[in-house]
Amino acid sequence: MNLILIKTGTNMFAVFANGHTVGTLRRETINRKHMWHATGINGSQGIFQSKRTAAEWLARGIG
Repeated sequence: MNLILIKTGTNMFAVFANGHTVGTLRRETINRKHMWHATGINGSQGIFQSKRTAAEWLARGIG
């Protein structure tokens, strides 16, 4: 699977898998920890500690 992240703004990334948009990642501070908020194109959301884990979650189709 070809996974591409493109920076779209401050602490924001668009996630593409095999040339198709699968969602966005946003860096947020939650309880004084930096976390990644993933939003899929179908509206599903998840919070992850790792940007890579969040992008893979979106690409698998869960997001």
